[in-house]
Amino acid sequence: MKKYKVVISREALDMLKEHMAFLANVSKKAATKTKNDILESINDLSSMPQKYPFFNEPYIPQNKNNEMQQKF
Repeated sequence: MKKYKVVISREALDMLKEHMAFLANVSKKAATKTKNDILESINDLSSMPQKYPFFNEPYIPQNKNNEMQQKF
């Protein structure tokens, strides 16, 4: 099976870190689950890059990069 490189921008990584820190203050269990879900999704993208299609909502600008916006 072909593996693809998943690139996460510095801005996205910083936002994830902030989100996880906030969530951990609310619920460590929820933060752990969310972190595991994100890591699983990143792993999924390495073998199935089309798994998470773009948002098709008119208020969300189109992005040429595949993002996991739909799941999270």
